Amino acid sequence: MEELNKDVAKEFLMLASYFEEELLKKIPDELFQKLNDIAADSDKEYYVLEDKSLNEQNISEECKDLIALINYLYLVPKSEQVELLNNWKSNERND
Repeated sequence: MEELNKDVAKEFLMLASYFEEELLKKIPDELFQKLNDIAADSDKEYYVLEDKSLNEQNISEECKDLIALINYLYLVPKSEQVELLNNWKSNERND
């Protein structure tokens, strides 16, 4: 498994601070602790443009991947996970 980049962890945590509380409750505290530990060594600064949607933010591809993984593991209902996984596989074949 690839090690998570400290800057990606910090970028995700900054974005997550804008997520709704109900979403955040579904993500294990242990994951947030691990991300905080990894992000502690990052010197980068990240900002959210509050007048822009999440899709309009300048988010790294690695952070988008992390958001997608966390979405799949913790936020998407089990009934939708198979469809999401099939979409990922289809996208990988098209890349």
